[in-house]
Amino acid sequence: MRRVDPPLLGPGARVAVTAPASPAPREALEAGIERLRRLGFEVVVGTSCGIHDGVWAGPDASRARELREFLLDPSIGAVFAARGGVGCTRLLELLEDLPQGTPPCWIVGRSDLTALHLFFWGRFGWTGLSGPMIATDLGGGAPEPLVTRMLRILRDPRPLGAIGALDPHGALDPHGALDPHGSAEAHPLAAWRSGSAEGPLIPANLSLLCSLVGTRFLPSLRGAILVLEEIDEPPQRVDRMLTQMRSAGALDGLAGLVLGQFTNCVPRDGASGAEALAAVLHDHVGCLGVPSIAGFPYGHEKVFQPLPVGLEARIETDPPCLTLLEGPTGTAHEAPSTQGGDE
Repeated sequence: MRRVDPPLLGPGARVAVTAPASPAPREALEAGIERLRRLGFEVVVGTSCGIHDGVWAGPDASRARELREFLLDPSIGAVFAARGGVGCTRLLELLEDLPQGTPPCWIVGRSDLTALHLFFWGRFGWTGLSGPMIATDLGGGAPEPLVTRMLRILRDPRPLGAIGALDPHGALDPHGALDPHGSAEAHPLAAWRSGSAEGPLIPANLSLLCSLVGTRFLPSLRGAILVLEEIDEPPQRVDRMLTQMRSAGALDGLAGLVLGQFTNCVPRDGASGAEALAAVLHDHVGCLGVPSIAGFPYGHEKVFQPLPVGLEARIETDPPCLTLLEGPTGTAHEAPSTQGGDE
């Protein structure tokens, strides 16, 4: 796939804030916008950010139109999501007529934004950033080191290199990862299936990824290093989603798998969540047969690693490590060939 990096964001870059999914709480949104301005950006706020009626931040057509306008505005260097929630998948068919060759723009957000990241990566090869959202994170007390990591990806063409954990205060800990089950304690990354591989990094929310199976909007994940996270889904549902994706062939040809934070993914009967979830995930890792590590700090926790979408990365298991091999350069690249794993 031809990868296309958006231009890096220099001092004073003009960025937009939109709500492509659910409404954002006013106070947190205003605090996040102000924090974005203090980071040196000129901020344009979309009208969707002021809509607080129902499940979505306005009708699909208006949310899609606002997003399109920001993406097609050459003065806008990045579009930040106000929050996630639900609704991004409803916009995809309304974005299909964006012309091929549309200049790339950073899309920043996570959770429900998985749908947009996969759409633009699959259709245009755009690099994105699965990172902090305005109300949820910037306005919700995201630690400064996390925000610094976000800026590093958006502004610096140098590869990030090995990325490990952030401690409970947000500082980088190269030797460990946050507990994927919600503890603020740092724990070592775990190798679940040995080997090494290289490929484009695709961070994704599990349920959003699964929701695209069987649609024309799910890109091929062959050769990719997939990073998965989830929240509030019991192990039985995690198992069903992974089984559906495997049965549909959506995970065929993965280069590697990284398991992130599975927050509050516990059985509804009150049984021990960590053991039940681990059993489910171990089984699917064994079936996929690719190099796999677990316990990576990416997901729905307050402290997590912002991850670029589509940049070349390497997974290793001895010791367990995820390394970003490239930084965004604002140019187009032909994706290099991937390496398979070994037992």
